[in-house]
Amino acid sequence: GGDDDDGGSASSTTSGGGTASAGGVSVETVDGTDVLADSDGRVLYSADEENGGEVLCTKSCTSIWDPIPASEGAGASSDLKLGEIDRPDGEKQLTLDGAPLYSFEEEGPGELSGDGVVDSFGGTRFTWHAATTGGSGSPGETDDSGDNSGGFPAY
Repeated sequence: GGDDDDGGSASSTTSGGGTASAGGVSVETVDGTDVLADSDGRVLYSADEENGGEVLCTKSCTSIWDPIPASEGAGASSDLKLGEIDRPDGEKQLTLDGAPLYSFEEEGPGELSGDGVVDSFGGTRFTWHAATTGGSGSPGETDDSGDNSGGFPAY
């Protein structure tokens, strides 16, 4: 039987974008967008409706949108503002800026087809967006940018 050629559990292959991660979340560039991806290279998503830190995607929703376990955040860059939240089933789920993160079951590694998807489960409508390095909220809310432009263009 030579059917276990490349199934070595201790293999340390560094294929892909050279981002060092301890088997967890990393930043990948997919379709020209810097997005967060899990250890399998699948893009992570959050739902607009959960940005306040409340888990609404439960039951049938999780058959399409798979909750990312908090353990995926281990070894990720501290710049990413990752955290965790308790799911209704008691599991700990990874968050970005407080918004719970999911992978899209209909998508493989390196695909970005779930961005902007709108669906509904149990009467709750969800609008999904890829988790980007800018966080899940609206950009430009940090006040440590160092410029005093106040939003006006520089001349």
